[in-house]
Amino acid sequence: MKLPKGKTFGAHKHPFKVGRKVTAFLFIVLALFLLLIGKSQFSVVESARARLGDFFAPILNILSQPVVAVNTALQWGEDLSVAFNQNITLREENQKLRAEVAEASQYRIDNQRLKQLLKVHESDHRLVATSSVVADSGGSFVRSVLIAAGRNKGVEKGHAVINEMGVVGHVINVGRTSARVLLLTDLNSHIPVKLASTGENVILAGDNSSRPKLLYLPLERRVVAGEKVITSGQGGVFPPNLQVGEVEEIDAEGHIYVKLNARLYGLNYVSVVSYDSALLPEQNQSSQEVGSPKRPDVVAGD
Repeated sequence: MKLPKGKTFGAHKHPFKVGRKVTAFLFIVLALFLLLIGKSQFSVVESARARLGDFFAPILNILSQPVVAVNTALQWGEDLSVAFNQNITLREENQKLRAEVAEASQYRIDNQRLKQLLKVHESDHRLVATSSVVADSGGSFVRSVLIAAGRNKGVEKGHAVINEMGVVGHVINVGRTSARVLLLTDLNSHIPVKLASTGENVILAGDNSSRPKLLYLPLERRVVAGEKVITSGQGGVFPPNLQVGEVEEIDAEGHIYVKLNARLYGLNYVSVVSYDSALLPEQNQSSQEVGSPKRPDVVAGD
């Protein structure tokens, strides 16, 4: 079969290709139309969206209530379990505290009974005044402080001075409204103390350092670090059994250094106490002889 001149088989367009192009063109036109409609009707779309939100919000709220209730119940149960466990712990601690209070009360009663049995009496000292420290000498050779209490508060020379930690020193000079206190670390400070473990009497001597020394300890006595040092009450200045410090170091030469309980630097408040020690029999007899007239000597007749 012969083809006409000037005609080829490829020159004819296939009908399927034409339909596909038309369909693509229609979709493009439809998309542009919808885009134009969406832009022009934006308020309508937003209004419809708002109405849908108003419609579904109550429904979602109702559907969420069981979930909220379950979560609340679970949280309440967890809190109840924690409170129950804490209650058990507090009950156990309360029982322990009750037992300790009862034991401490029994110890206190037993202590009082033993003191009565042994005729042991508390040291007879009283609080004279509580005062602030208004000046610190801070010198190289003097360790003393000035307190804002003097004769107007009943402070006298020789009164002991303490704070909440232990012994601080003693009063060496008294004015009308102030007094000077010589600290335990001063070179001129020598106070009678004793070792709490054995009751052996020694002297605590200051040397202008932060650690005074123990003097006049028996040669056969071996001191170990950590032994407590308290006042002995001898001399009638410091009441007995006041906390002083503890042995901190024994050097190679045998010097015994004491770490004081009271921090003597940066003192803020101190208390002045007086101690009424019992008179020795000789002193008592002397005081009675002074108060009574002497009996005249009897002269025998010839």
